[in-house]
Amino acid sequence: MTPAAPPFLLLHGTEDELVPCAQSDRLATALRAAGVPAERVRVPGANHLWLGLAQEEVERVFTRTAGFVTRHCARETEGQEDNPLGIRSSEEP
Repeated sequence: MTPAAPPFLLLHGTEDELVPCAQSDRLATALRAAGVPAERVRVPGANHLWLGLAQEEVERVFTRTAGFVTRHCARETEGQEDNPLGIRSSEEP
């Protein structure tokens, strides 16, 4: 893991029966120690794959994810108005 890794958003259900919340805690700690931005959020009442959440709560999780991606992509593409996705052609260095 290096500081060049992309930012992470770790959303974890508090009732996850497959993966313990401690896994997200350890990953967030390791990412931050490596200088990688990492947000860890526990989602109350959610099991794995958001099972057990009301539809509006699932939508809230996805809205938060979309906001995270939008914020971080905007930072990465600042100054790239002609190429907002930062895609290089094979001819570019």
